[in-house]
Amino acid sequence: MQAVVPKDDGSFETYKISLTLDAAADLAALAASTRDRLLKQTPINYGPAVLVPPDHVMHVAEANAASLADIVSLVMRDDSAPLSDLKNHNKVKILALRFTDDAGRATIMFRVADSLFQLKAAKYLALVRHGQVYDRLDSADVMLLRRNFDVVLVDGVAFFELKSTFERAFGFLDQLRANSAATFEQVTANLNIRGLDKMKAACTKQSQMMAKMASIRRSMDEDSEYAAAMTMDRLVAFVRERDYIDVDIETEGDKDFLVYHDDVTKRFQLLKLLDDDYLHSILTQRDYESGSKVLPDR
Repeated sequence: MQAVVPKDDGSFETYKISLTLDAAADLAALAASTRDRLLKQTPINYGPAVLVPPDHVMHVAEANAASLADIVSLVMRDDSAPLSDLKNHNKVKILALRFTDDAGRATIMFRVADSLFQLKAAKYLALVRHGQVYDRLDSADVMLLRRNFDVVLVDGVAFFELKSTFERAFGFLDQLRANSAATFEQVTANLNIRGLDKMKAACTKQSQMMAKMASIRRSMDEDSEYAAAMTMDRLVAFVRERDYIDVDIETEGDKDFLVYHDDVTKRFQLLKLLDDDYLHSILTQRDYESGSKVLPDR
C-alpha cells in the first residue's frame, strides 16, 4: 500500500506502507466488499454537470481524469520511500492499494480522506499496552480508515460513487475552474451584463456553477448554432416574451443589460438562460425548464 502526498508544485509523491499479513488480509476484504458493491451499480459516464443517482456508479477514463494518470504512474512503481521518511503525516490525503492478478493486470483501490491520522494530541491522550504497562501512543502511529474504498481503477477506467470526493482528490476542480473561466469569457463576450465581475467570480469558484459552465461548454462544442443564438437581442426578446423566466433586464438609453444577482435564490437564473434550459414541446405546446438535454439523432 502507498500513501499519496501532494507537493507544493502541484505534483505528487508516494510513500510505501508495509503491512502485516493480517492487516493486508483485512484491507483485501475491504477491497472485495467495495468491488462487490460496485458490481451491483448501474454505470454512467462522468460529466461535470452530471449527478450520480442512487444505485449508480460513475466512471471516467484514467487519461481524462486530471491528475489521476500521474498518481497511477507513481503507484505502479516499487521504489517509493517508506512512510516513516515523511515528517508531516497530515499531508497524506490518499491511500492506494494495488492488486496484481496472475496475468499481471493491476487493480488499484484508492481511499480518500481529509485526515487519515486522526488521533490528535489535543483531542485524545492515547495509551497503548506493552506487556504489563501502558505507554503514550503517538497520533502518527495510528491510521483510521472507513470500511470502503472511494475509487476503483481497472483497465485504465476509474469507478466511483462520490463525485465531489473524486473531483477534489484528483485535481478536477482546478481543471474545471480553468475551463469555466475560458467558457465564461467566450459566452459573455458580446453580452451586456450588470454584475459581470461577481458572476465570473461565482462561476469560477462555486462547484455547482462551474458544473453549469461545463454544461454550457458542452452545448457550444456539440452545436455550432447554439453559440450563434446567444446574442443580446435574442436573449432579451426571449426573456421579455416569457414572464416566468426570472431574469431581470435593465435599459439605459437604447442599450439593454441582463442583470446578474449574486444571492443564492437567483444566482443560477442567468446561467439557466445561457444554458438554454427553457424548452418548448412541439407535441404538447407546453414550456418546460430542463437542465438535462440530449440532441436527437437525425
